[in-house]
Amino acid sequence: MTKETKGQADCPYCGYPNPEGSRVCGVCLKRISGSRFHETKIEGLKGERKILWPAGVIILSLLTGYFIYYKHTLSDRMQDDPGGLESMGGYDVIDEELAVNSLEKMGGLKFQGKEEEEILFSALKNKNPEIRKTCLKVLSSWLRFEPDNRDYLNAANSLLSDPDPQVRAQAQEITAEHFKK
Repeated sequence: MTKETKGQADCPYCGYPNPEGSRVCGVCLKRISGSRFHETKIEGLKGERKILWPAGVIILSLLTGYFIYYKHTLSDRMQDDPGGLESMGGYDVIDEELAVNSLEKMGGLKFQGKEEEEILFSALKNKNPEIRKTCLKVLSSWLRFEPDNRDYLNAANSLLSDPDPQVRAQAQEITAEHFKK
C-alpha cells in the first residue's frame, strides 16, 4: 500500500514520494494510477463534471442572448442614425478616414474597372463632404488619363450644386480645367 502525506503520494512500486498530481513515478516511471491518492483525485473530478455541464449551458445561453441583443441594437442604430453607416458601392462605410484613404489609392489607378467606377460614383452621393472632395480628386486624376470620358465629367458636374461650398468649388475647378482644353 502507498503512504500518503499532504500534497504527495508514495509510488506503490518503488516508494518514491511523488508530488501531487503526478501520474507517473519520477524514479521508476511506472503509473501511479493504482494508488489511493490518484483514485481520490479522480473521484473529486467526477463531482466537478456535474457542475461544469450546467455552467456551460448557462454561459452558452448568455452568449447567445448577448449576440441577439447586440444584433438588434446595431440594426436599430443604423436605422436611427441616417448620417452613420452608409454604403459605398455595396460596401459599408464605417470609418470615414479609411474610406478617404481607399479612394485616394483608387485615384492612382491608370486603368479603372467597372467596380472602381461604381464605388466612386456611389461615394459621390455620400453625406460626408470629405469623401465627396476625395472623389473629385480621383475624378480629376482619372480625367488626366481619359480626358473624353463623359461619365467622369457628368459625375463632376453633378457636384456643381453640392451644399458644401468647398465641394462646389472643387467641382467647378475640375469642369473649368477640362473645358479649357
